[in-house]
Amino acid sequence: MAEAIANAIEHGLVGRDHGSIRVDLVQTATGLQLCVTDDGAGLPEGFDTRRSTSLGLKIATTLARQLGGSFDVRSAEPVGAQSVLTIPHSPAGQPPTP
Repeated sequence: MAEAIANAIEHGLVGRDHGSIRVDLVQTATGLQLCVTDDGAGLPEGFDTRRSTSLGLKIATTLARQLGGSFDVRSAEPVGAQSVLTIPHSPAGQPPTP
């Protein structure tokens, strides 16, 4: 979450007098989904989380995988960017399966 908010501030709201960042946590049938959405300029053309050289994104992606989940950054509609962390439910007392 910290990486997603830092990216929204650093990239999404840069050079602006105002903007918004929304944080949503939703329980789904299969787990939890944390979304951080900004109303900024959006992602650069051709942006791919898997090809990013950002250390923060690599760490967020690795930590999500360790929990059996995923971390992705995508375009938000109608404008901006959205970071999405998805974590599956695990049986009580059991660590998530990678």
